[in-house]
Amino acid sequence: MSATVFDFEGRKTVMLTVTEKCNLNCSYCYEHCKSPRSMSFETAKKILDYEFSLQDGFDFIEVDLFGGEPFLEFELLKEIHDYVLSIQSPHRRICFSTSNGTLIHGSIQDWLEINKESFCVGISLDGTRQMHNINRSNSFDLIDIGFFKHCWPQQDIKMTVSRESLPNLAEGIIFIQSFGFACSGSFAFGINWDLDIDLPILEKQLDILAQYYLDHPLVPIAEILDLRLEYISSQVTTPTRWCGAGKQMKAYDVEGNCFPCQSFMQLTQGKPIDLDTLLFEDESNLADPKCKNCILNNVCSTCYGMNYSLTGKINERDKEHCQFNKLIAMFNAYVKFHRIMSKPTSSLTYDDYRVLSSVYSLNQELCI
Repeated sequence: MSATVFDFEGRKTVMLTVTEKCNLNCSYCYEHCKSPRSMSFETAKKILDYEFSLQDGFDFIEVDLFGGEPFLEFELLKEIHDYVLSIQSPHRRICFSTSNGTLIHGSIQDWLEINKESFCVGISLDGTRQMHNINRSNSFDLIDIGFFKHCWPQQDIKMTVSRESLPNLAEGIIFIQSFGFACSGSFAFGINWDLDIDLPILEKQLDILAQYYLDHPLVPIAEILDLRLEYISSQVTTPTRWCGAGKQMKAYDVEGNCFPCQSFMQLTQGKPIDLDTLLFEDESNLADPKCKNCILNNVCSTCYGMNYSLTGKINERDKEHCQFNKLIAMFNAYVKFHRIMSKPTSSLTYDDYRVLSSVYSLNQELCI
């Protein structure tokens, strides 16, 4: 069985960078070359016509509108949405956008309410008001959380954790999950984490969350902290692919140039890069040889774009996050073990037994 965690077969994401402008200045932003430039509708139409005409084996296309802050170009978003729905294609069609949420009021809300079945919006929300404001330009009060809960209750909230918000991690996740949202996201890349200081803080926050999840057994572990432990004991036949970059994803910049994902654009990298050197086609190039013998290799996620930004290679991971992931694995093992052991034996599933096997292996390897 392959240890691939995310199944991208049959689905393609076409990402359009509708603007390089943003109305915020987040502390950890990885887009270092923002500009006033925006995509024209003619460029968007040309890209969509091309992508929907391809006979490339994908039966589902997601059109992802990206920025900057996409809703700075609301009229363009509406044009793209209407055009996507007009395309005669056997593919399923949907537009969705990741937004900071601050501009979604008034007439924008009215339009989204009408089109909520064909236009989904996920927001970046970094936890409580205090946490969010530390990271994201004091913008918490500009976000109508209730509107997103009403329109897209199943949409993930993207939470990014910085050094400044880490001491309130547990409170922030509990806050987001109290609305019924799933909580995805990541720990910020490219910032100066201090492991001597930050690891004990993370451990304390995970202890708080472990008790919360054991007291509330029906609340799922937030995706940002949830490792698929059952894959630790899998027999790996192919390298794990953590996203569709370079295969099931295409990202276009405002001029219509194509990239494996947005992280390889000049908007992020600050300069053009030689895409021919990235070698996404051969998945053996995605595995970090230094991680080969790590027990967490199958479940420790990675971002190829951030890898390239930090190390110049798509497969070479930022080792600063290794200790974070080991702590998170210990947290997962503790919570999942106790949740499984609270079940009647007769109700245990195959995956439950796989998790228990992985917990045993982790106990031997990491001394948890």
